[in-house]
Order: sequence, then structure tokens, then C-alpha cells
Amino acid sequence: MNKGAKALIKPKQEEEEDDDDDEPVLKRPRRNGEESTLPKEVVSEKKPTKKQTAAEAKDTRDMPPPKTPKKKEAVEIEDDEVSVKPKREASPSPESASEVEEELDEDEEERPGLAAKAREKIQTTLKSASKDPYPDWKPGEPVPYAALCTTFSLIEMTTKRLVIAAHCSLFLRQVLRLTPDDLLPTVLLMINKLAADYAGVELGIGESLIMKAIGEATGRSLAVIKQDQREIGDLGLVAVKSRSNQPTMFKPKPLTVRGVHKSLLDIATMQGNGAQGRKVDGIKKLLSAADGSSRKVDITKDKGGPSEAKFIIRFLEGKLRLGLAEKTVLVSLAQAMVCHEIEAKGKGKVPSTEQLAKGEQILKAVFR
Repeated sequence: MNKGAKALIKPKQEEEEDDDDDEPVLKRPRRNGEESTLPKEVVSEKKPTKKQTAAEAKDTRDMPPPKTPKKKEAVEIEDDEVSVKPKREASPSPESASEVEEELDEDEEERPGLAAKAREKIQTTLKSASKDPYPDWKPGEPVPYAALCTTFSLIEMTTKRLVIAAHCSLFLRQVLRLTPDDLLPTVLLMINKLAADYAGVELGIGESLIMKAIGEATGRSLAVIKQDQREIGDLGLVAVKSRSNQPTMFKPKPLTVRGVHKSLLDIATMQGNGAQGRKVDGIKKLLSAADGSSRKVDITKDKGGPSEAKFIIRFLEGKLRLGLAEKTVLVSLAQAMVCHEIEAKGKGKVPSTEQLAKGEQILKAVFR
């Protein structure tokens, strides 16, 4: 081998040292199967592909928009009355109405000014009221269920918190004055309950069972009842409409608060074989006796008015649709009891706002 050929051949060790000095490279296969090498710097500086850019844009689009805190219902005081301004985008449902009332009660506890306004409203109502919305019944006789329904109807026709409390106080004062023994079932029906929470008494009646009872009590088919429910959206008003078209042979005995509470409690506690059928029979008896004095009721006027059938069915559904919170009834009960004691000491006397406030504190402390 000549010298020129020897000079072209490098020793193996020399080749390995030269390779160590070179920068590391990345191999990428070509489409034709050959390999090419690129330095690291070139690879890291590569521009993102179209697929990568589209994926990143999609991730950005899929990100949820930032959440904005929901605005609470506005509470205003106009002409010494608290009113609720519902959201414009949707009117509050009957279920949310109770939640609104609960919020107002909490606001009243946090803001003494609202509680003071409520007491002044009650005091003004007591001074100006010449007679109760429902005529007095004979002292000692059971409270007419129609009297309670009259109060419910007045509450249903307003959204003003203080007016609602005034209606409750006036009616409970009337009950204390005429039939104090019926105070407990009256308060329970006002808060849509049959017993204290610890008793665990629940009606447990579904909508289909209520529809069946309405149909059998009024002689209308279940298909017609369901169609009315779809059109009206309130089973209570469906019952009123069905009762208005039903002929009667004789005038039923008027319902009482005591009797309605007992019948509903019996329905709730029915068990064993055939319990569902007996529950339907119990509802039918109540509906047959409801609105005995005035069968014809216009459901388009005053939301059906003080119809007994309407509020019986709503009670069975578990929603009176009044926006009447339990705390409101509790405060009204305290005010009614204070008024009753003051009136017993002297006719025509009206309790002061300080006396009303003290009565509320005592009842709340006992209730808790």
C-alpha cells in the first residue's frame, strides 16, 4: 500500500475521538426511507404544525367563560313595605318563592330596621282594621277551613313581605280570640306540615294518585284531568275547575281546620294492603266537601280565589305556592299572642313596637 492510501485511512481510535467532538444530532426518517440528521437547535426552533395550532385554538375555545356572581333578589322598602324585585330574565317559581321569603327573614334579622318596619306595619294594621277579612264564627266552635283559605288567598295576591305578615297576624289573633284550641292545627296547616319534624309524618302522595282522586271525585276521566294539568300547570286549579262543573245533590257539611288536619293526618299514616286505595278515598271525601257554599269559581280571577279544593290539593302536593316562609308565620304568631294579651287587659288597646319585639324574642328563644 502506498503512502497516499495510508494517509486517507484514519485509525479507529481517531475516528471515535472525532465523533465525540461533534454535536449530537437527531435522526429523522425521510419519506423515501433514508435518514437525515438535524442539530438540536434546529429541532427546538421548529414552528408548530397546523395540527398543533388548531388543537391549541380548540383548547382555548373550550375553556369555560369566567363565572360572574349571581345577583340576589333586590329588597326594597316602599311606603313602609318590603317588596321583592324578581329577576327580569325569568319570574321566580313557586318553589323559589319560599327561598326568597327565607332570604328576607335572614335580612330582617341582620337589619333591625326591617324588623322595626314590620312591627310598625302590624301596629298600623291593628289600629285601622275595623273587622277581620273573614266574619267571626261562634266562639268555641272549630275554625272554618274557609277562613284559613281566605287568608291564603290574600297572601297569594301580594308579594309584599309586611302585608303577608300582617294577614297572618290578623288571622292568628282571630283564632286566639275565638277558638284558641285550634291554634296548633291552624299553624301547622299554614306552614304546610301535619306534625313536628321529629314525628317524621309525611303524606307521600304522588301526582298520579292526586289526579286519580280528582277524577273520581268529580266524575271526569283521567285523560281530561291530565290535559287540564298540561294547560293550566296547577293541580289545585284543575281541582277547582273540575269541582265547578260538578252537579251536587245536597250541600255538604262545611270543612273545618281541625277536620282537614285530621283527615290529612289519617291519609298520611295509612299503611298495609290497599293503603293507596284508601288514600284516594280520603282525598275524595275532602274534595266532595270542599267549597260547599260556592261551587262556581272562576280560575282566571284572583288565581282561583279562596277555594278550599285548590289549597287541599296544593297541600297534598307539598307546595302551597304562597311564598309563606315558616319564620314569617313564627313572627306573626308572636305578634298575635302579644296582641291577644294586650286586648285581654283592655278593649281597644294596641301593643307598642317594644312589646311586639319582646314577644318575638321570647317565642324565637322557646322555638329554638
